[in-house]
Amino acid sequence: MIQRWKLTQLDGMECTSGENLIHHFPFHFHYAYSIGISLKGLQRFELLGDSFIVPPGSMMLLNPEEMHAHFSLNDVGWSYKMLYVHTDVVQYLRKKGWLNPTEQLFGRTILSHAASYADWKHFFDETEAMTEAALFSLISSVFRVGGPKPDIGPAPTLMDDIKKYLEDHFPEKLNLTSLAKKFHVDKFQLIRQFKRHTGVTPQVFLTIVRVEKARKYLDEQYPLVEAALEAGFYDQSHFHRYFQHFTSFTPGQYKARQATAVSPTDSNSRNILQDQR
Repeated sequence: MIQRWKLTQLDGMECTSGENLIHHFPFHFHYAYSIGISLKGLQRFELLGDSFIVPPGSMMLLNPEEMHAHFSLNDVGWSYKMLYVHTDVVQYLRKKGWLNPTEQLFGRTILSHAASYADWKHFFDETEAMTEAALFSLISSVFRVGGPKPDIGPAPTLMDDIKKYLEDHFPEKLNLTSLAKKFHVDKFQLIRQFKRHTGVTPQVFLTIVRVEKARKYLDEQYPLVEAALEAGFYDQSHFHRYFQHFTSFTPGQYKARQATAVSPTDSNSRNILQDQR
């Protein structure tokens, strides 16, 4: 069972919660920072190159565009709550002094920190009771506990250039032969190296980008067909299948949820739809 709602603070940032999930979330990424708590059950959390067992009482911290996957470890399932923090919010916090320059990326993915967990559980239980300043403080504190990870990495590789190209040209049809020719690499070598670098093939990566773009367009009140076309889905059945595969919602269910801006714990929010995936 998955729920989605939006905050009234911070321009309506998105929260999700899942209860007793027994299925897998395939490799995917988000363009936002993800801050979550594990409530019950066990899951295996896969980050590119790493694998973690996530017990209840843990926090999950993800930087933008980090490829990850979730797998249930038993028939009981696992439950979580998650906040997705826009990158411009983090930039604002840095500009206003809430964060130091080094506190812009999480250095730890799975965090066992009782005080932080308790603070975030309280937030998710009482989202609308928290002031914007208190939420700024909460977000800032988890960066300090979960980091830092300096934003200094190796020079961009050929695969990073190809990723950037796919993100910049997401509405276009992917032709691997033309892509390989453009970047002066053998097509099959490109596929192997790209999957080693990102965890997925170029086609799957492009599909994830398109789904994320479609989510953005739906959040901006685009009609379903227009959101699909703008995101590069020219076949509605493919749009429906891939959107549900990566988000757990059909496009119509996702759009139905975007109207609400209250926590599902609010007595007036019972109109939030619930799904059994």
